[in-house]
Amino acid sequence: MAAVDAGDAVRVVAPRFGVSISDVYKAPIQRRRSGELAVRTVRGRPPRKLAAHERTVEAFMSARPDATLADLRRHLLEVHGIGVSLGAAWRTVRRLGLTLKKSPTSGRAGPFRRRPPAPAPAAVAAPSRS
Repeated sequence: MAAVDAGDAVRVVAPRFGVSISDVYKAPIQRRRSGELAVRTVRGRPPRKLAAHERTVEAFMSARPDATLADLRRHLLEVHGIGVSLGAAWRTVRRLGLTLKKSPTSGRAGPFRRRPPAPAPAAVAAPSRS
């Protein structure tokens, strides 16, 4: 900031301090508004919730290959205290290249059954002419 205040060009100051030109322009504005020059936290996408627990997910899925996403979420919440959405669990499993059962074991539909064919219509006798 002192370099810019002393009259140095913004395009010279930015590379000298390893910041973007935009940061050099925004610093005086921040100083005027808040009176501070502290570096603000970097905005952006928050880190993945399960990034630090990928080994846990792999261990659970290898121990229980028939587990569903609901089973994985329940395990993470009950054992590790991590509540995650269905989407977060799925993205983690997919990123790790693991496979899951699609749904819990239940009665599956049997083969397609056809109705017996309808009886043929009875032949109608033509009225006799007398």
